[in-house]
Amino acid sequence: MVAEPGSVPRFESQVRISHGQSHRWMALPFFETAVPLLVVMGFAAGLTLVIERAF
Repeated sequence: MVAEPGSVPRFESQVRISHGQSHRWMALPFFETAVPLLVVMGFAAGLTLVIERAF
């Protein structure tokens, strides 16, 4: 791919976003719930407890 002088090269995902379409994984109803947030928070809390016990 040859970019014109002064233009910013765009990746396919950026082009998709600029046309108003979201990523495929964002379209899943699962990600609109609080479940992913709870998973991340649980992982962070567990990791914190493991680090506390290690030191």
